[in-house]
Amino acid sequence: LHQRVAMYNLIREKKFGVFDGCGTGKTAIGVLSQPLIEKELKKQGKEFKGAIIVCPNLAKKAWKKGLIGEDNERNLSEKQDVIVIDGKIKKDEAFLESLKNKKWIILNYEQLITKVNGSKKLFFEELINLESNYVIFDESHHLKSKETETKTGDKPTISLASQLLAHNAEYVNLSTGSPIPDGLEDFAVSYSISNPEMCPDPKKFKELYEGNPRILYTLFNEKSIRRRSEDIND
Repeated sequence: LHQRVAMYNLIREKKFGVFDGCGTGKTAIGVLSQPLIEKELKKQGKEFKGAIIVCPNLAKKAWKKGLIGEDNERNLSEKQDVIVIDGKIKKDEAFLESLKNKKWIILNYEQLITKVNGSKKLFFEELINLESNYVIFDESHHLKSKETETKTGDKPTISLASQLLAHNAEYVNLSTGSPIPDGLEDFAVSYSISNPEMCPDPKKFKELYEGNPRILYTLFNEKSIRRRSEDIND
């Protein structure tokens, strides 16, 4: 039931945070939401153009299992059309062309700002060009930097690249059990992604609650859901 509640809210809100505790099935929520999104888009006369999962490197295996694992591992009845991207793949023209036909693309955060072979573009720009309808950010608490450039100044930060990818997708799933790991300002980027109308610039997040601490509860809960694992698994 808790997974259905999360999926219902994701479909309704379109950009939504699933901040349930560990072991509560956030991966399953991410995967099982896709057919519902495709159905919703079809109602509107739109085509589902693919899903992108951005996650830590170690999480790729779990997502891969959920999509193309054995019958007892998969979240969907049929194995999905998936590509898992790592640093060994040459990002040339042929590779980029092949991505257009993939239903699911899995990559780690670092891949977003790698260079495309024979081009000045970075990989996240090519992903935006795919016009994918659905983006999942797993362990989204990593997206807390409000800086726009890396220390060398030659690339956007992973956080900014993620924000741009999110802003160009109709549906975004922010998935983590630790939405505010160290301090309230760590939530600024996640809030900006899920509430671009209210907070288009995460650097201005503080202005929303400064002098009005009572609003913090509303800011955190209006486009997210959080349940503890002990409550769900009781």
